[in-house]
Order: sequence, then C-alpha cells, then structure tokens
Amino acid sequence: MGDGPDVAGWTDEFVEEVFPAEYATVMERRREVARRAGAPEPPDRVAEGKLVPSTELRLFGLAFSGGGIRTATFNLGVTQALAKVGLLPRFDYLSTVSGGGYIGSCLSSLLNRPSADSRWTKAFPLFLESGRQEPIALRHLRDRSEYLVNEGTWGYFGIVAVMLRGMLVNTLSMVPFVIALVGLTHLTFGAGLSRLGRSLPDGYPPFLATGVALALLLLAIVAFPLLSWLIEARRGDRDLEQRGRGVSLYAVLLQLVVALAIAECLPLVLRWYHRSDSIVLPGLTSLSAVASALPRSSASDGQDPGLVDKLRKGLILLVASAAGPLILLMVYLALGEVVLFPPAGLDPATIQLAVYGGGAALLVYVLLFLDANSTSVHQYYRDRLSEAYLFQVDSPQAQAVRPTDPLRLSELNAEGTVAPYHLVNTAMNMQGSHDPALRGRQSDFFLFSKHFCGSVRTGYCRTPKLEAADHHLSLGTALAISGAAAAPNMGSFTMRSLSLLMTLLNVRLGYWLPHPQRAAADKVGLWGDIGVGLSHLVTEALSRPDDRGRHVNVSDGGHIENLGIYELLRRRCRVIVCGDGEADPKMTFTGLATIIRYAATDMGVHIDINLDGLAKDEDGRSKRNYAIGRIDYGDGELGWLLYIKASMGERELPYIEQYRDANPDFPHQSTADQFFDEAQFEAYRALGFKIGLRTCQGLTELQEKSEDPALLDFSIGEGLESLGGSDQDELEGGLARRFLKAADSNPPW
Repeated sequence: MGDGPDVAGWTDEFVEEVFPAEYATVMERRREVARRAGAPEPPDRVAEGKLVPSTELRLFGLAFSGGGIRTATFNLGVTQALAKVGLLPRFDYLSTVSGGGYIGSCLSSLLNRPSADSRWTKAFPLFLESGRQEPIALRHLRDRSEYLVNEGTWGYFGIVAVMLRGMLVNTLSMVPFVIALVGLTHLTFGAGLSRLGRSLPDGYPPFLATGVALALLLLAIVAFPLLSWLIEARRGDRDLEQRGRGVSLYAVLLQLVVALAIAECLPLVLRWYHRSDSIVLPGLTSLSAVASALPRSSASDGQDPGLVDKLRKGLILLVASAAGPLILLMVYLALGEVVLFPPAGLDPATIQLAVYGGGAALLVYVLLFLDANSTSVHQYYRDRLSEAYLFQVDSPQAQAVRPTDPLRLSELNAEGTVAPYHLVNTAMNMQGSHDPALRGRQSDFFLFSKHFCGSVRTGYCRTPKLEAADHHLSLGTALAISGAAAAPNMGSFTMRSLSLLMTLLNVRLGYWLPHPQRAAADKVGLWGDIGVGLSHLVTEALSRPDDRGRHVNVSDGGHIENLGIYELLRRRCRVIVCGDGEADPKMTFTGLATIIRYAATDMGVHIDINLDGLAKDEDGRSKRNYAIGRIDYGDGELGWLLYIKASMGERELPYIEQYRDANPDFPHQSTADQFFDEAQFEAYRALGFKIGLRTCQGLTELQEKSEDPALLDFSIGEGLESLGGSDQDELEGGLARRFLKAADSNPPW
C-alpha cells in the first residue's frame, strides 16, 4: 500500500481531503446496496486507521469513453447488460469522458433517488425485460437520439441562430482593436496616404518601407547570432540559464522586427486596396478556385495519391489558417479606406469622429457586457444534452420522465441511493503554459465530482464553493464541458493557426471556470459570473490559456485522455471495466495506448494487455470483443482491466448485420454524426448489450484464472435465470456453472 503523497499522482490535498470524502460516499452506497440485497454490512478495509488509495479497499471502477452519441448509445447497451446480470451495483466509481458522460450522467440522474424495490435489476429504470414494453426511460433516450435538433426544423434554426449570434458578437469584439490599428496608421501615415502620396518623403520609392523592414529582419537573423558568438568567444561558456535568457531575448527581438515589418506593410496594403478598384474580393475568389483545383490532380497525372491527399489537406489547412487574419484584415481595409480616403462630399472630421467614437463606445460596451461563456455554443449544447439525458422516472408505471436539470453536482449520491460515485473528466487547456511537461499535451486533467472539483495542478475546491462561485455550474454544465469537442483550444489536438478563425466563427464549446484555488480561498467574488469577458475571448483567439488567471479554460476530456481510466488508476481501483466506443475503424487502439503511456509516465503504473483477440479479420470482425489486462500499481498492488471494444463479432443479431451491410463503417461511424435515427440508435445499443453479455463471460474467465478474493466474491448471477435463447448461449460454460446459484451472494467487499 502506498504511504501517501510520495506516490506519483497523489498530493497531500488529494490524500487527506479528496479521497476520504469520496470513500465515505462509496461506503454509504455499499451499505445501501447490501441493505437492498439483504447482505451483511460491508466491512471497512482501511488499514491501520490510515486511509489512502489502495487495491486493499477493493474499489471497482466503470469507465465510459468519449465518442459522442455513438459511445453513449453503445455504453447504454453495455450498462443494460451489466444491470441484467446484477453487476452494475458492484461498481463504486463511474468515470466518464465526453460522449460516455451522456449516458453516465443519465445514470447519475436516474439513480439519484431512493427505491423501495430490493431487487436491483427490477428497480433499474433502464432494465430491459423480454416480453415487456421497453421502459419509459429507454424510450425517452431513443426519441432524443437527434438531441441537437430534437425540435425538427426549428432545432436547425436554433443552431444556426446561436452560431450567427456568436459570430457577430465575437467579430464585433475584435473591431475596437482593428479601429485602434486604423488610428495608428492614420496618426503615422495619414497625411501622405490621404494624398495617395507617399507614406515616405518625395523621391523615395513606395516600397522602401517594406525594404527597410525586411532589412531589419535580415539584420536580426544574421547579426544577433554573430554578436552572440563574439561575446561567447570572449567570455567562454555561460551557464544554461544565461544561454536560455539569450535565446529568449533573441525571440523577443525577432517578434518585434516581424511586428515592425507588418506595421510598415499595412499602410501600403491599404493604399493598394484603395487604388485597386475593389479587386480584392475577385482576387480572393480566384485564390480559392486555385486552392480547390490544385488538389484534384490524381494518380493518373503520375502523382502519388497519398501525396495528393497530403497536399489537399495541407492546402485546406493553409487557407483555413489564413482565413481568420484575412477577416480582420478586410475589416481593417474597409475602415481604413473610409477614414483615410473619405468619399467626396463628406467631412473627414465627421467620419473620423464616427469611426473612432463608435470604436470607443463599442469597446466600453464589450468590456462591460461581453460574457464569453454566454456567447459561445456551450449554453445551447448544455441545454440540449440536459433535455435528452438528465431526467428521472418516479415509478415503474410512470408514462413520462421528469427533468432534473439543473441538478447540482453536490446533490448527487443522495441518501439512500446506489449510483456509483461519478467522476466527470475534462481537459484544462494550457497552451499558454511554459511547463515543458505539457509541451505535447497542451492541457492537463481536470475533474468534476460531488465533493471536489479541480486537479493536482490547480488544487481542488469543494464543489459547493465552486457552485457558489459559478451559479451556472451543475451536472449538465460538467457534462457539456466534458463533451466540448470543438473549440479554439483542444488540448493535444489544438491547431493554433486555426484558433482565431474558430473564435470568430464561434466554434466554441469550451468553458471558462473560476480557478479552483481562488474559489476555495473565496477570492472569486463577482468575477465568477461576470468576469469572463474580452480578455478571455482574446486569450482563446491567440491560443494562450493557462492556470495563472482568475479562470481556467476547460473542454472535452478526450482532448487529453479519452477512456476515463486515468482517475480510476489514481484511486488504485482493483478492477476497472472500460467501455470503449471510440471511432477506431482501423482498430489502432489509440485511446488505450494513450492511457497506458500516461499511466506509466505520470504514476508509474504499468498495464499489460493482449489485444490479439480484438484484431479484425478480412470481413472486419473480431474473435472477441474484449480483452483482459493486468495493472501493476507498484508496492505489490495489482489490479485488473477489462477492456470492452465496440466491434463486430463473428455472429450478431440480424438487424445489427443488416445495418452494418448498409453502413460498412459501423460501429465506427464519424463522431461528427450526432443525429441518430431509430435504426442507428438500436444497432449501437443492441451491439453494446450483446458485447456486454459476452464480457460477463470475460469476468468469469478472470475469476477462474485468478485467486484474487475480490474477484472470487464478485458474483454474477442476478437476472441470469431470466435469460433465454441466444443470450444464454453467450453465457454458457463457467458462468452458468458457477454463478446461476449466486443471485443472493455477498457483494465483493
């Protein structure tokens, strides 16, 4: 057993405050599960009075991966299978990422009420029983499978309206900066430009400004290293810190020279724009035509198709990267022309007063009233997810569901309920950080839960305090943040060249949250709700978020780790079951490889797992849909990973086969498809259910291979007697022999 914060991945705060609060809730739900099963009260396995995460506590974790509604629906089926065989109440933790959080949050909401029915499967609101009408909760999920536009045509108008509103507000928020640049141009070059003359004295060619800037740039590139070499030769080797300061100074000087070159060129571009008889737009149209035509070269032209594809993607990226600055440049040119070359008959002073006065008024308005969270798509996304997934069913006979949003995170795991302790995983964007440990990730782990929110890096804040600091924070908010796949800053997937364009186009699902450390110290005040303004929007556009300000920028948990396993490893769960519904058509297991790497580098935890059985054959089918891995936590502590993969088995239900015949990319259709019809929803749900039942056989194998007492007592039985036909075939062998009689056996603690 680890001794405390010396263990990688732990801090004093995590060991002394966060984990004990979680474990107390885990023990409460274990006692409730035992009470419903009529089993003895579970023992407290804390060794020598010191509570630290340990496999000796026999914690069981269930993880749902990211992947939008695809993984949500697949893991819905997995959940139904685990509930059918009586395994679902055995899990102490539920850790979700992105789309896995859709169904995970649905479970947390559904199970956040006491039940008088002692038979857990019968009381489970999503329980699917042969010969009976599907429960209202399942029907609700099926009817909301197009959750983003559930209102039909009006739903599409809603998305467009939110996007357009954000585009307008975000672009207008940048206009004061453009007007300031126009004013600087006017102040510096106005007299010469207004005469079409010359931004330089008579006799100087108009391109001299650009030449001077380029000369300065060349001088900086060549002369500075030469000067550094001469100083080095006289002083000898300097220490690393001094050399680092020299490199930093060189970088700053280079940036200043580039800025000077741009500043010198802008007036010339403005003058050219004025004299070009509006050829800019036709020119841009021609450029886009060239951009679209060039990649159409094919292998028949003697070119490598792979090379052509790379050229196409590279060109698209180049054009997209230039689009954001070009939008602002066009605004600059339009305003600059009005100010510096006023139309005949209009008073230049009046025009200048209107432009500069309007810019100042707009700046004041933006500073006072802009809320970067409200103008993003987050609120719309949160509301649609909440409508679809956050609800309760008051009784098995209920004919309608009852919405639970807003459901506070601190209200989860209410007394007398059996929901696992929910860990909602997100990514804290750190593109502006200078920490070399984050250079590839560009983000860090950030957690939402009932008792605490935060991370090792920021520290943790008690959830009620953070909810007080941000009145919008709820389970729905955390769910939407965890699924915020598209944003200017996306952790390890960030493309900084596109951040400005995505900000202007309002492709912003991320969220600015009060810094947990400030909230914990009651230093947030009014800044919690009203302090997310222009500076935050600019930070997004420039891709410079970090953890040093009043707020942190959080987005999709899949931007750093997409399986939800990381936090379960931090808690040293004895058994982790992971449902992976990622889009992985080539079965490269990117998400699994990532968590194995993070576990080793961050926590010294090693995972050994054989994936041979999941390999696809020529027909795209796998011999098995799951794999069993061994977790070595160190200190002699071992755990198990049961990895469930969305994949086609050798034999599936006819309507699953039919759907796959019509859609060959099933079950790895693009995450961009968030609009499931009935057939698509049922295909993924049924596949998850069948694979979930097969996985129970995997647990049986694990029990037969291992003498781990926690596994030997991990009973699988309740609900098996009602299985019939092909379901029973999936569970034949050791499972049927050993566990049909175990319906009332003790829980695994």
